[in-house]
Amino acid sequence: MSDMKTIILGHSHVWSLNRAIAGGAYQPAVPEFSTEVALCGTVDFPGALITQELVNGKTVLNPCVIAALSKQERVPETQLVSVVQGNFYNILGLLRVEPLFDFVVPGAQHLPVESDSSILPYELVKSLLAELTRELELFLSQLNKLGFGQTIHVNAPPPVESQEYISAELVEKGAIEGDGGSQITPAHIRLKLWLTQKELIQQICDRHNIICINAPTETMTADGFLREEFWKDSVHANEQYSAQILSLIEEHVTQARGDK
Repeated sequence: MSDMKTIILGHSHVWSLNRAIAGGAYQPAVPEFSTEVALCGTVDFPGALITQELVNGKTVLNPCVIAALSKQERVPETQLVSVVQGNFYNILGLLRVEPLFDFVVPGAQHLPVESDSSILPYELVKSLLAELTRELELFLSQLNKLGFGQTIHVNAPPPVESQEYISAELVEKGAIEGDGGSQITPAHIRLKLWLTQKELIQQICDRHNIICINAPTETMTADGFLREEFWKDSVHANEQYSAQILSLIEEHVTQARGDK
């Protein structure tokens, strides 16, 4: 089997992937497989995912991405791993708004509905999240045109269930003040938003023949939240979670190479 390489680029979720690699939480099962983090966080990767050229209006990738990938050999054995953005569902629903909204997710009708909430149609909530993911889809479609192997995108980890944990961390960071718990959207609504986002991004990946890496079942509670041993903070998973994600990436890449 020839050497296989993945190049990771993205925002805040990359930090835990980087720690998993550097700290040894992740060890490749296949010696020929290697991973390189090219862009990690908003310092390495500031600004929009894509821009438009002033002269002809052509959509192009962020210059930081172009610069980082210009150093890489564009061959099928090298695959790009996108870990950009991911917190769309938190933008829409981490902090509680009044009047509180809720909705029903197809396939997850067992999740409770807040009795004092305004019930929104699922398609409306999905359309709001879809609007937030438009730039991501353009970005992924551009990555696919660069001459590397099949692109991989890592979906965001499941939400943390504990409102108390989230509020305490946000109060400590100065993001919110006072009684933080009452300012956090109920857990099951955040879970529904995450499930909707997960489906949307899976659909984007399917449209562009991109491998979508989702949270391993063993990292989730029976209800679908991120298990406590994998929490890093209120919106990120830790390096132990990331080690499992890296193993899934390796599994997909090695299997794809073995099939050829």
